[in-house]
Amino acid sequence: MKNFFLILIALFSIIGCKQEPKTEKSTEDSTQIKESPNLKVVLEVLTKKDDVFEVYYYEPGEKTFSSNKFVFARVNGSMNVQEVTFNLPSDVFPERLRLDFGKNEQQDEMKFLGAKLVYGDKEYKFSQEEMANQFKPSKFLLYDPSNNNIKTMSINGRYDPYFYTMKVNNIVNFLMED
Repeated sequence: MKNFFLILIALFSIIGCKQEPKTEKSTEDSTQIKESPNLKVVLEVLTKKDDVFEVYYYEPGEKTFSSNKFVFARVNGSMNVQEVTFNLPSDVFPERLRLDFGKNEQQDEMKFLGAKLVYGDKEYKFSQEEMANQFKPSKFLLYDPSNNNIKTMSINGRYDPYFYTMKVNNIVNFLMED
């Protein structure tokens, strides 16, 4: 009888330890890795003719802008103010930005009404004073901060209208904080 109980206990142990077939868990139940958002540069502009705008960037430790570190956006001419959004690559956290205001040398006078940096659900909007003091125009661009007018021009056959920013890495770090 003692052997019978030992066999019965062993049988229940074997049956009880039988592994159930694995089933896939739904994506709602499983823990997913949350992707980090990418930094966005958003310009508020009024441009009457079609154009292509670019944002160049360099990261901490770099000393200048590179011709291969930029993003661009096609801009449709309009009589209305529009937002132009540039999505920087997900691993880019710039120290400085360069905002190129177009390739169209026949562009009419434009208005540069605002700029902001967006990361996830946080944003930093530059004040008009910051835009006037911290966004430096190239010699191919006349900027009047009192009315936000921009006039682009060629000099000696060269056309390169842009603003470059002072350091923005403190703003980027602020936006990335939890």
